[in-house]
Amino acid sequence: MRSPATTRLVELEGVGRKNWIKIVPTYVAKGQMQLAGDSYELEFREIESAADYESYERLESFHYRGRSTDTEPGVTDDGPKGVGGRKGVVLAVLRVGSKSRVVGYIELQMPLMMCKPRHNLFSFPFSHPATGIEWKTWLGDGQQHVNLIVRIARVVVDPEFRGLGISSQLVEQAKQYAASRWHVGGRRPLFIEISAEMLRYVDFVTRHGLLHIGDTEGNLERIFKDLRSIERGASGKSQIMSLQRRYHAAFGAYCEQTGRSFDEARVILSELLVKHDPRSAMPSDEWLAFRPLLRFPIPYHLAGLDSQAASYVTTSLAKLRSINGSYQVTTTQEAIPEEVVNERHKTQVRLRAIEVWVDHELSLSAFVRLAMDSFGIESPRLRTKLLGPVDIELAAGNIFLVTGSSGAGKSILLDAICGKSTHGLLLRGRIERGGKRAAELESLPSSVPLLQYFGERYGAERAFDVLCRVGLSEAMVFIKPFSMLSMGQRYRAMLADLLLSGADIWVIDEFCSNLDPVTASVISTQIRRLAKQHGIVLVAAAANVSHFVADLAPERILVVRTGGETLLMGMKEFQDGLYEKGI
Repeated sequence: MRSPATTRLVELEGVGRKNWIKIVPTYVAKGQMQLAGDSYELEFREIESAADYESYERLESFHYRGRSTDTEPGVTDDGPKGVGGRKGVVLAVLRVGSKSRVVGYIELQMPLMMCKPRHNLFSFPFSHPATGIEWKTWLGDGQQHVNLIVRIARVVVDPEFRGLGISSQLVEQAKQYAASRWHVGGRRPLFIEISAEMLRYVDFVTRHGLLHIGDTEGNLERIFKDLRSIERGASGKSQIMSLQRRYHAAFGAYCEQTGRSFDEARVILSELLVKHDPRSAMPSDEWLAFRPLLRFPIPYHLAGLDSQAASYVTTSLAKLRSINGSYQVTTTQEAIPEEVVNERHKTQVRLRAIEVWVDHELSLSAFVRLAMDSFGIESPRLRTKLLGPVDIELAAGNIFLVTGSSGAGKSILLDAICGKSTHGLLLRGRIERGGKRAAELESLPSSVPLLQYFGERYGAERAFDVLCRVGLSEAMVFIKPFSMLSMGQRYRAMLADLLLSGADIWVIDEFCSNLDPVTASVISTQIRRLAKQHGIVLVAAAANVSHFVADLAPERILVVRTGGETLLMGMKEFQDGLYEKGI
């Protein structure tokens, strides 16, 4: 239920009526999303009803920070644990006609008090004439203004709609919402920040002006000092001291469970933390015990919400870099080296007068003889053309779709492009792949956790990057084995493996045949983008294509029909005829 149109305002502290903040009507903004070849309206708005709140709670279950993942059936989980203070939520709502569905949200919270990259950036003098806010040093007179920062605490997108750019649009809406609606004590924010480990692998915020300032400090270097201070009786009511006492309680539980003294346990922890990768070096039982104590450094991004604040961020960041030396943002947005991509853009696949024939000597059993006599078959040898001739030339980045009736030879043509031979079939003509390697979409080992499979083969950073880019950014998916994934998730995982395989030609039979229309649309959009980005020749085949062809948008489509007839056409001709319906 929408609030009445009456506008309510709250007066900003000491800046007059022209800077009042609007409270109602609630925040609403418009966007668009491409799905199944059509453009749909996205509405970004605050929670307005009980139904909105239920949708928000449903999506919240896909954010696992602080949430139990082993709750017994029938036992209520209290949900993710957040920090106190103000919170704001902007929903992303997909509208189709009179129907709507909440497909994501972004949550804003008050900032954390301690953040080393922010302290470094704000160590330079700041002045904001429009509000009169200024400081000479952040830790001196500036930190009193900490509530002029708003924090992006969570970005959650419905798993069915990941990979369509919704998270990116939510970040932009968060900036607009923060600038126009967020306030603490009637004071507008000047800066927006986010810190998250996933930004190390998938950067969806830099394009919206949130710059990588550095990595948070973590506590690996000071955890020993913190534990010793608490052990000797340090006290206090600050947030930091409360956190340290929780560390100490977890450490004490480990000592009690293992029978080790405090100092013995400290030595074990110290030996583990000097390892290059402490997380991997720990045995499982020690990792579970020490995990609540340890905070690893994570990427921190920040942006100004008006021109003066944005200028201060970029200027201060340039000063920091000149002092500390230039550094590169730690991300792996490009999973494949640039020189490999450039080489792939030279790839071509040529099919020269390709024909596929059945050539099979019959086994003359009694039943085969009966069939031959019943239908008047004379020769004991079957030789007939299934498909062709086909002449086509595909450049790097081209998408080639083969469709038509079942049994007309689609799969056989794809096998030939892969260099596979099939017993009883004869291939005439010539396929030229320019020395490039073709790879098929294949199932993964069924019992290995997904991130382990990809991490061991390709490294953790590339694994995170590619899995997220194919829409597998849900925490539980990373730790599940392939056999426990849904069909859509399996398809995405196999696509990630194909992307990381290094092949120049991707061959996918029965493309999206076992996926629902929404997932097929998302997958088609993603694979088209990846093929273009990496200079891949994509060859796909399917009998039913109406639910994805607009999103895949192939350059060339080959329609095959029983008896060998083939029709080669472009996308417009295909959609204008009966071919899209399989006729």
